[in-house]
Amino acid sequence: SACEKGSRWQSAYNLLRMFDKRRLVPDQISYEATVSACQKCSQWQLAVRLLGRMRKVRVAFDHISFNTAITSCEKDGQWTQAFMLLGAMQQMSVNPDKVTYIVCIGVCGKGVQWKQALSLFRNAPEVDDMLFGATMGACAESCRQHKH
Repeated sequence: SACEKGSRWQSAYNLLRMFDKRRLVPDQISYEATVSACQKCSQWQLAVRLLGRMRKVRVAFDHISFNTAITSCEKDGQWTQAFMLLGAMQQMSVNPDKVTYIVCIGVCGKGVQWKQALSLFRNAPEVDDMLFGATMGACAESCRQHKH
C-alpha cells in the first residue's frame, strides 16, 4: 500500500515477486495493492497480467480486483481490454458493480465507442445519475475524439 501511494509500482511488483522466490503465496490484498499501484502509474498490461496470475495461483478475487485492472485500462484508453475483463468477470461469476459499469463506459468515450457505452448503460443492473452522467460524458468524449 505504501508503494501504491508513492506511485512505486516497480517496488510493489518486486515485493510480490519475492513471495514467489520464497515459495510463498501472496494473498488477495497483496495482489490488489500491486494492481492498484500499476493502475496509478498507467501500467495496464502488468495490472491485467497480475489479475490473470491471481486466478492461476487460486488467490481469491472480487469485483474490486477487476475494477482496479479495468481502471488501469481506462486510463490508457484500452477499451477492448476493459471489455475483455468485463467478459471475464461475468464468466467467473464475479458480479460487476456500478463502478465497473462507470469505468467501462468511461473507457468507451476515450475509445470513440459511444454505441458500446449506450449498450452498457442499457444493460446495467442499476441505473442512477452517476451512470447516466458517465454515459453522457462518454458520448460527448466520443464526439470530441471523432472530430479530431
